[in-house]
Amino acid sequence: MTFTWGDIPLDVLQCIFEVTATIATVEGSCVNDPGNPHPGPTNTALALSMVDSGTRKISYPWVFEQASFCDSSTWVEFDERMKVTLKNPALCRAIRSFKIHRWFSEPDANRPTSMTYSLLPTLLSSLPRLHTLTFRIQDSFVPSFRSSFSAHGPLLTVSTLYISLGCTFLISHCPNIQDFECDELYQDEEVRVETWAEELGHCAGMRVLRPHLPIGSGMLRALLKHVPQLEEIYFNMGVIAWRAEPEDKENTEGIMKFLPSIASFTSLRILDLPTPSCLDIGFHPPRCGNAYFNNPGLVKRIARERGEAADRVAGAVEVMCPSVRELWVGSACYKKDGRGHMREVESKKDED
Repeated sequence: MTFTWGDIPLDVLQCIFEVTATIATVEGSCVNDPGNPHPGPTNTALALSMVDSGTRKISYPWVFEQASFCDSSTWVEFDERMKVTLKNPALCRAIRSFKIHRWFSEPDANRPTSMTYSLLPTLLSSLPRLHTLTFRIQDSFVPSFRSSFSAHGPLLTVSTLYISLGCTFLISHCPNIQDFECDELYQDEEVRVETWAEELGHCAGMRVLRPHLPIGSGMLRALLKHVPQLEEIYFNMGVIAWRAEPEDKENTEGIMKFLPSIASFTSLRILDLPTPSCLDIGFHPPRCGNAYFNNPGLVKRIARERGEAADRVAGAVEVMCPSVRELWVGSACYKKDGRGHMREVESKKDED
């Protein structure tokens, strides 16, 4: 008896794709964005999806869970992909994460088409399972996108939003976000923290914040005013003296100065800080990799001093921020034990 691919039961095929999706987290990468931290399907999954039309439909939830526009394609090519997607309801139902991240050295010569502005809000509104939206574009494109989105209703299914700061208009279009990340694009205008913090204040479910901005007194005040209910904060940048707010120019305590303000987030459970060398607490290891070459003594000394600096921060957080149960200082993780003491438990990555 001959057994063919078409004889494989539907539930078995679904299991096959589920397994390949698990493998993708190890070996896969976003096809159009090698730097994507959320890997896409593996070559195996893509190949399986092309066996026949029936298999392709089964593959949708795994192969097309993420869609992105962040490669070297043109806006016109992006328009064509959007039109194809809109014609395929099954594909629209499969997409849970959408990412648009483009930066042009000459934006005036690479402007989106009128179709891009009209199709993108339509496409996003047609994704019933959209969970994560990444929208990072240059300032010069923002006014037209803001106008096109104003004609569409809210994206109620989006719970995770990652934007460049010029795109704060999107916050009001995603009222159910729980996890918000923001950063600055090169050459874009500076945006006041108050601007986006106030918008976040209208999102009742907001719980997780990941700002790619220097830690400062003004930032913390704005956040406490508008989103005091935060449960997790991941500071991707530390205390940067040359970018300090005016009131922080004379700060000689580094991160320690800001811990009382951070303690005011009474629901805060997880606090993630950069490596000690970014916290302005007196730990300044050599930046050049050559300094460590063939110098095991220096490597050991720096590792010891880094650990001591992280321990100092953990000790201060233990005393000043009683609600924090889990603390990251660079690669070092601390968790409170039953007696309320911060204990180092694990590391997530190596540090220079």
